[in-house]
Amino acid sequence: MARVFPKKLPPDAASAAERGLYNVLTRQLDDSWVVIYSLPWMEASGRVLSEGECDFIVLHPSYGLLVIEAKTGTITHDRETGRWRCDNGTTIQDPVRQAQRCAHRVANELAKRLSAWRNGARLPFGHAIALPHTRKLPKSMPLHAPPEMFILEGDMPRLEKRLIEILARFDRRDTRACQLPLDDGEFQAVVDALLPRFRIVSSLAHRLEGEQRAMLRLTAQQNFFLQACRHIPRLYVGGPAGSGKTLLAVEEARRFAADGADVLLLCYNKALARHLRDLLTGVGVKAVNFHDLCQEVAEATGLWPGVPCEPAARRRFFDEDSAELLLSVLPAWAPRYDAILADEAQDFAETWWVPIVELLKDPDDGFLHLFGDPGQDIYGRAAARPFSDLPTLPLALNCRNTQAIARWIKDVTGFDAPTLDWCPEGEIPTVTEVAGDHEEREAIRRTLHRLLNEERLGPGRGVLLGARAFDKSGFAGHPAIGPWRIANLRDESEPARGEGGRPTVNYSTIHAFKGLEADIVLLTGVGLPPAHGEDPLTLLYVAASRARHRLYVYRRFGGFT
Repeated sequence: MARVFPKKLPPDAASAAERGLYNVLTRQLDDSWVVIYSLPWMEASGRVLSEGECDFIVLHPSYGLLVIEAKTGTITHDRETGRWRCDNGTTIQDPVRQAQRCAHRVANELAKRLSAWRNGARLPFGHAIALPHTRKLPKSMPLHAPPEMFILEGDMPRLEKRLIEILARFDRRDTRACQLPLDDGEFQAVVDALLPRFRIVSSLAHRLEGEQRAMLRLTAQQNFFLQACRHIPRLYVGGPAGSGKTLLAVEEARRFAADGADVLLLCYNKALARHLRDLLTGVGVKAVNFHDLCQEVAEATGLWPGVPCEPAARRRFFDEDSAELLLSVLPAWAPRYDAILADEAQDFAETWWVPIVELLKDPDDGFLHLFGDPGQDIYGRAAARPFSDLPTLPLALNCRNTQAIARWIKDVTGFDAPTLDWCPEGEIPTVTEVAGDHEEREAIRRTLHRLLNEERLGPGRGVLLGARAFDKSGFAGHPAIGPWRIANLRDESEPARGEGGRPTVNYSTIHAFKGLEADIVLLTGVGLPPAHGEDPLTLLYVAASRARHRLYVYRRFGGFT
C-alpha cells in the first residue's frame, strides 16, 4: 500500500474523480510510492502573490514526480474563446496548463531546497490529467494536451504501469550519464520538503508570562494559613521548595504591619534579605538577614568587633560568636517587635534562637513564626529547630516550578514536590554534558545567545548558579561570555543591570541564592565535588528548584553525584 498523505480522505473532498483516484492509488501502489493529496501552494512574483493547488502529487525514488489534475463529467474546450467549461456551463481553468504550472512550481521549489533535484537533472517530473470516468478522448486534442498524458477509465486497473509510462515520457536525463535513483535519505528529504514537519510557537517571553499568570494563585491551604496564623503565637510552616513559604511570610508580615504591629522578618542570605526588602518597600517591616542584624545592633551599641579574617575563626564567628554578641548587646538596644518571622529557618543555628526570642516585646507569648524545609538543610542545622512542640502547618504542594521541572527534580534527586494541578507543563530541563570549564562556558554562551538574542529575553530573567564561589568557579578569570558580562551577585549591592551598556548576567552560589527564584536557571559545575562537603543531591535539589520556568543543567561527565 502506498504511503498516502493525508492517511484518510477528507470528508469535504467534493470531486468524485478525486475520491476514486485517491482510493485506487492507495490500494494499487506499494510502499515505494508516496501519494500527496490536495497540496496547496503560493509563490511571490514581484509584489504579486499567486496561488494554486495540486490535486495529487505522486512520487517514486526511481520513476520521478507526477502532478495529476483530476476531472470528472463532460469538459468542453471552445476554440473561439479558448475557454474550458464543465458540463454545467461553468468556466474552469485549462486543466492541462493547471497541471503543468503545478508541476513546474513543485519542481522549482524542490530544486531550491534540495541538491538532489537541482536543475531537474536527477529524476523526471511531469504532469498528467486523470479522467477516471472517461472511456476515450476525442480524435482531435489541443497541441499542448497529447493523449499520452491522460489517465482514462481503462487505465485504472493498471494504474501503476500507466504512471510509469507517463513519467518515462518526461525523462529529460542524459541517458549517457544516467544517475542512480534517490536513496532513502534523499527521497525522504523530498517528502519532507513538500510536507515539512513544523511547529509555530509564541516567543519564549510570552510563554513565560502565560505560565507565570497560571501560577500566581494562593492555594486554599495557603489562604487557610493566613487566616489561622494570626491566632497562633508560635508556629512552624514546613514545605518543599516552591510551596510558597516566602510568599506567605511576606504576606503575613504585611498583614501584621497593617494592624499596627512592629514586625521583623529574618532570613539567612543577604540576597534574600534584599529581595524581601524590595517586596516590603513602604510597608514598615524590617527585613534583614541574621548576621547583618547582629552587626547593626553591635555597631549601634559601640561593641562591633569586626569579622575575623582567619577561616576557622570566621566560621566560628558566623556559627556561634555572632549570636552570643547579639545577646550580650541587646540590653543596650531598645527596638523590640510584636512579631518575628524567620524565612529559610532550617539554616538557622540552634544558638541563634535565644537572642531572636529576646527581640520580642513579649518573649513568652509574642508571635514567632518559622518557615522552613528540612529537605534544603545543606548546613546540617534543621534538627536545631527551637521549641520542638511547635504547632506545624505542612505545605505539601509546589506552586513555583513547572510540572516538567518538578518531575525532573524527583527523578534525579529523589526529592518529591508535587505541583498544583494548574501549574503549566513547561519544558523538560536540558542537560548538557561538558568535559571542563572551557566546554561549559561555550555551552552556556550558546544557550545565552538563544535566550537573549534570538528569544529576546532580558538578562535579569535568568541566573547562573554554581556550588562554588565565583573566584573558584569556571568563570574565574573569565568575567565575560561572548558579549555578556558575568557579575558575581554576592559582590553586588543589588543584582547587576549592565555596565556601560553591556548586558549583564548574574552569577550566584547555590548557598547565596537559597530562598530566591528566577524564571530561568543555568546550573553550572554539576558533578564537581561540593566545596564544603554538602550532600550533592540535596545541593542539586536546592539549586534546581530555584527555576520557575526553564532549567539548563551543565553536568560534568560522570553523573549527578
